Parts: sequence; structure tokens; C-alpha cells
Amino acid sequence: MKKIGLIAGSLRQKSLARQLARNLGSLLPSELLPVWVSIDDLSLYSDHLTDQAQRACEDFLTQIAGLDGFCLVTPEINHEMPGCLKNALDIASATKQGNLWLGKPTIIASVSTGLMGGISASASVKQVALTVGLRVIQPSELYFGDLPNLLAPSGLLQADQETLSLLELAVTHLATAVGVQHPLNFHLTDQQLTLVRGEKEVGTADLTIKGNLLTIKKILIPETSRGQGIAAQAMVRLLVIAQLFSWAIIPECTYAQWFFDHHVAAQRLLAQND
Repeated sequence: MKKIGLIAGSLRQKSLARQLARNLGSLLPSELLPVWVSIDDLSLYSDHLTDQAQRACEDFLTQIAGLDGFCLVTPEINHEMPGCLKNALDIASATKQGNLWLGKPTIIASVSTGLMGGISASASVKQVALTVGLRVIQPSELYFGDLPNLLAPSGLLQADQETLSLLELAVTHLATAVGVQHPLNFHLTDQQLTLVRGEKEVGTADLTIKGNLLTIKKILIPETSRGQGIAAQAMVRLLVIAQLFSWAIIPECTYAQWFFDHHVAAQRLLAQND
């Protein structure tokens, strides 16, 4: 499975950039595993670092080296990307192992509370991304203005179909760029996860999301799509999404309960009984 790093150019835990990055991760198709990449503890790029700062950098570089592609999300500060994101790009561009960004496919998106959607910050990220050798995926005009009004209480993006289609196109191009063909695609709302292969719906999972609790109510696979492991893929994707959004899971349906009974490592995501 290919690994896609999610990098938000913000140090605030509840920033819009982090929320959009999580949503991009939830859109990734099967065979692409979203991996959160933290830049919070990176010191400023320098040849002279303390041991603690050096360890933080080494952990970051090890993670970057093991990823196949990226989703970069930037807010805008004074018409530029924030310094923390530029610093992260610099650190991984000049290492003992060489430029760790070189040739890796990357989606670039920007966010703002205003109507322009961080277009100037996006341009600055693209300039640096091309300089360090990242392959910028098209469409690259992913500007999200007034983002707070596009987010459901759960944190999921509830944009219009045209916007969602643009994001899905970028994600499809990213999958192709890292060598994934004909993946299973996922469409997530507050009520349902829909699984689609090509143009065909091959399964659904009925959900409720309240606060930090994700309840899996029912998983339904059409008879023509059974025996292909699609129900298991639905569960795995829900586990990944729950981790991205810091949700605990309540498995209400029989299959979800069976899945957790047979996958002990996943039980850490279960909601705790009071």
C-alpha cells in the first residue's frame, strides 16, 4: 500500500489547514494510506541543533523518506505560506541522504477565512515545491475561502458537488501518479460511507457522527459485489478516518462487532464504556 503524507502548514491544533488536510486524507482511495506528518516540533533550519532538536528533525526526515506522495495544505499569512511550512520544506530538501522531496507527487491546497482562499500562499508553496522537485498534481487550483462555513459540526467538508468533484479529480490523479490503478473510492458524509469502483457503487456503511463518536450502524454490500473483501475495506477505511479526526468508534452492527473481535489491535479505537 502506498503512503501519502498529510502536512498542514499550521501549528494550531484546530486550524483550518489541519481540518482540510484531514478531509483530503478521508478522500484518498484504497491502496493509499493517509499518514499524518507533524511539523510542530521542528527547529528552524540550521547546521547547529541541540540533540533534542536533531532527534525531532531525524524523526521527521525518516517519515518523509518513507512516503510516496503528499497533500500539502497551507493557510495564508501576509500573502505567503507560514514560516513553519517553508521550514519543513527546507529541512527535507537538504539532508545527508539528498533531497527527500524529489520526484514525489503532491497535491497543494490552500485555505483562508476570506473569499480568496489563500491563493497567494498557494502560489508561494507551488514555487518552492517545484524548486525542491515535488511533482505538483493537477488540478492545482484548490483554494478554499470561507472554509468555516464549508465544514459540518463533525469537521467533514460539506462543499458543493463541483468542489468535491475537483478534489476527487486531484486525488485520482495523485493515485495514478504513485502507480495505483482502478482503486476503490470512498465518499464520506455524516450519515454514510459509500464505496465506488469506477462508476459502480459496491457498498455502503451507514453511520452517525456526534461529537467525537463514530457509530457504525450497518454495512451493506450488494450481492454482486460480495466475496471481494469490500466490507473489510470499508471497516479499514473507517478506522483510518477515525484516527485522522480523533473519533472513538461504537460498532453497532454485527459485522463491525465481528471485525473488532477478530482484530485486537483495532480495539484501541473503541469508545470506552462509562
